Amino acid sequence: DGDSDEKALTKPGKEARSWWSTPILLVASAMFTTNYAFTVMQSTYGVLIFEEWGWATGALGAILVVSGLEIAVLQGALIKKLVARTGKHVAGFLSCMALGIGLAMLPLTLFNKPLHFLMFAVHVGGFSIGQTALPALLSRFASKDDQGKSLGLGQAFQAASRVAAPVISGYMFDYSQDIVGIEYAAPYLFGGLLSAVSGLPLLYLLSQSRVAKGMEVVE
Repeated sequence: DGDSDEKALTKPGKEARSWWSTPILLVASAMFTTNYAFTVMQSTYGVLIFEEWGWATGALGAILVVSGLEIAVLQGALIKKLVARTGKHVAGFLSCMALGIGLAMLPLTLFNKPLHFLMFAVHVGGFSIGQTALPALLSRFASKDDQGKSLGLGQAFQAASRVAAPVISGYMFDYSQDIVGIEYAAPYLFGGLLSAVSGLPLLYLLSQSRVAKGMEVVE
């Protein structure tokens, strides 16, 4: 299963990775991009629905309350089972893809509210998965002595994304027509692409762990 593949690279003597090794940096980068994508939504979505639908802060508050409830339900009932069943690599990949696809589709589905809010739910669900899977995967690649440093690195990447996203997405939101030819869409497309692409290295790390597991069996 997923966990058995992951353990292949983390046994004492087999895995002496430093807290800044390539696998840890790849996972931390996924933590950056997923948080970046979610912050893009948080920082621009209120303006988007006001400009397109005339919905003010009360509607935005209700949407965010529902999204918070979705995260709570997923975390409490489903995410742990999903991560245990698929493994942390695959769960992290699913997080990056769901976040990215959901975000990119938000400005493209404004003509159809049910479809739009389905994409919103996909986006929020991806964020919820990542909040569990990615830190756990980061911890898996760190040595026992470097757990704190590695998790601190991941948190630093997340903090950096929360600084960068409002600045970049705000500019792209204002000039989206010039950037991609679609009003308001640029920050969502850019953030969605970043998130989706950052999930691909997680599958590479999974393939490497399976190769290492196979070599162990041969030995």
